Amino acid sequence: MITGHWVKDPNDPAMNDDAGVKEWRGFMDKYYPGGDQTNNINVIAYALAQTLEQVLRKCGDDLSRANIMKVAASLGEFRSGLLIEGVRIQPSPKDYLVVRDLRLDQFDGETYRPLGKAVEMRK
Repeated sequence: MITGHWVKDPNDPAMNDDAGVKEWRGFMDKYYPGGDQTNNINVIAYALAQTLEQVLRKCGDDLSRANIMKVAASLGEFRSGLLIEGVRIQPSPKDYLVVRDLRLDQFDGETYRPLGKAVEMRK
């Protein structure tokens, strides 16, 4: 099976010492202790919440819809510690797609193995 990933997999033993995964586990332990740390949806939610936090911080005191959209569309490249190397979060005024890249991985019966580097989803 081949699939595309953009966030790290905390179920992969190779990620046990990864700084981003460790930070996420600490967050989960503190703020969502009943949360399933084997469910990648929690990883995705955390990475996207970090992106939203960055947008809101850049908005300052102006939390109007117009300003949030303006700041989000001009956020520039943002890196969460849970993104796979080479994956960018980079919305723009002409394209609100948040995640720009994917890495293709193949399941070998035990874990997913990268088939190469992350690639841009569209140009």
